[in-house]
Amino acid sequence: MKEFKHFMLIEPKDIEKAVDNMEEAGELVARWLEKKNYEGMGKQDHDEFKRDLALAMIAARAGGRLAEDQGGLIVMAEGTRGLKMIRAKLEFLRYRRKYRRRHREEEKK
Repeated sequence: MKEFKHFMLIEPKDIEKAVDNMEEAGELVARWLEKKNYEGMGKQDHDEFKRDLALAMIAARAGGRLAEDQGGLIVMAEGTRGLKMIRAKLEFLRYRRKYRRRHREEEKK
């Protein structure tokens, strides 16, 4: 992940790493919910959490594939508008060109 002045660029490898971490942490939380058994609904809470986690991981992986096609995902700083947004977009496009060039060179090897 690279941080620039007005945005953060999330690379595909960062997304895959985050999904792996979500999976590990999610399993712990799901077991904890089942063990606590709030209002006698531990098993249901476990199953619902696992389902929600699976959906979040699918969405994150889809975002990772999009990031790979685009050379990364851009996350704008809150309140970034006008010229700041244009500068951030130009900076992102320059970075993306370098990323694609590097990626092509790696594929040739």
